[in-house]
Amino acid sequence: MEKHYFVALDVPEPSSQLIYHWVCQNKWQWSFASYVHPSDYHLTLAFLGSAEKSTLAKLSTVLKKVCEQHGSFTLQLAEAGTFGRTGFPRILWIGVKENHELKRLRDSVYEVCKQLKFSLDERPFKPHITVARKWKADSPFSIQKTDNAVFHNESISVRSVTLFQTNFKQIPKYEAIQQYSLH
Repeated sequence: MEKHYFVALDVPEPSSQLIYHWVCQNKWQWSFASYVHPSDYHLTLAFLGSAEKSTLAKLSTVLKKVCEQHGSFTLQLAEAGTFGRTGFPRILWIGVKENHELKRLRDSVYEVCKQLKFSLDERPFKPHITVARKWKADSPFSIQKTDNAVFHNESISVRSVTLFQTNFKQIPKYEAIQQYSLH
């Protein structure tokens, strides 16, 4: 199977452990087909799919320059949400509060990826950290706002952007290829 690549923000250890602890506390009442390994928690800026080494080398050069034009910032975690059919979600995620620096960074990364002819998702950007996939129960899934109040005071310090590759047969399955510092 071909490797897939994406550009994302890492979720630092304290925040990933908080998220993982929340997932573990609630797993008994959930029925998702799979749960994301806490080392794989990230916030995707651009999913690239497969790519040639030469294109990845060009992307690496450009991403370094893009990141030099952006400063570090802090993200605030928000409530959990889902993608997919109401009650039978495809994805369970943790969101982040709206952040101007994140939007600017994502727009810059997205634009250079488009210039390098990557076929990118055109849906509106909904920043999130995926924690589970594919609801498999017959009864509908629901989450109460009180269930995820734990995230309201948690922040993530963003100091870099990472190019990841997916290793489909490994756990954790996302491997950092290159990291680019924000200034």
